[in-house]
Amino acid sequence: MTKMNHSIKIWQLYPILVPLTIFTILIALVLIGVTITTNSVIGANITNATITTKVYVWNTEPDLYNVSISPAPIELTAGGAMVINCTGFFYDYNGWEDAINQSINATLYDTVSSSNNAVNDNNIHYTNSSCRSSCSVVGSTTTNGSCSCLFTVQYYANASSWVCNMTLTGGAGNATERQYLNFTDSMSAGSNINRLLAISIPTLIDYGNLTVTELSNLIAHNLTNTGNIPLNLSVRGYGGSLESIGGNQSMFCDSGNISIGYEKFSLNNISYINMNNLSSIDTPINLTIAQRINDSEIELGRDRNQTFWAIQIPLSVGGYCNGTIVFTATSLT
Repeated sequence: MTKMNHSIKIWQLYPILVPLTIFTILIALVLIGVTITTNSVIGANITNATITTKVYVWNTEPDLYNVSISPAPIELTAGGAMVINCTGFFYDYNGWEDAINQSINATLYDTVSSSNNAVNDNNIHYTNSSCRSSCSVVGSTTTNGSCSCLFTVQYYANASSWVCNMTLTGGAGNATERQYLNFTDSMSAGSNINRLLAISIPTLIDYGNLTVTELSNLIAHNLTNTGNIPLNLSVRGYGGSLESIGGNQSMFCDSGNISIGYEKFSLNNISYINMNNLSSIDTPINLTIAQRINDSEIELGRDRNQTFWAIQIPLSVGGYCNGTIVFTATSLT
């Protein structure tokens, strides 16, 4: 009987041992809560990315944020001119001095009769084309500034609602740099010019040296409207310088007095007998003097008119004589 050899080589068990070992490991991983996920990828997926952006802005334009007018309301100066101050306040990130390198101008105009871009006219429109010389820093920072645009306003500027419009125009930054920004920034403020009723009259009528019973020459006496509205006039007179004691007299003299009826006036060059007697009470003289409209000159017959005066000396009068004439202006409107 033949004896069989039943020995088995270890390599012959590999097909059984390897799968069994892997199965055992997987069971153990499941029992301890480990999951294995496999993906078939080539490289890594990148679905987004984050970057930083930046820019430096060097030529920020100024911001004009407030405009005011002083004085307000405006009371004009009779027969003269007064200065109106239109002040603008601005902010400039690059410093207040950057703003004043630009064009800074303003207009002052009557909103009823004119507009911002109208031509200059002393009744209705004024321009200040450069206010840069009157600019300064505001407060303790270097970014806030102000500029004052000044206007010399004449006495006959319209009594009306007025506006000051201030404008900053030009380029921010330096023109030699790569970028140059053009801009315009405007802002307005309003005020009223009040009515001004005023006249100007030479303070002396001198009839010269006369003898008793002599008639003086006819003397023309100018009356000028030095306000901004048309006016009418009335007149009265008295002897000496005190109305309380000079009534019914035209002049007090060193010797005797001249009664009020001896001094006369008219609106035209006419004979003494046809002139109006001076009175101790206000007497309308029917003389209208208009508002001035000619910037070049005062016009006789418009904003300036004349009255004519004469006196006859009665008997029994001698020496130095003096009296007072009062003109009173009243508004037409």
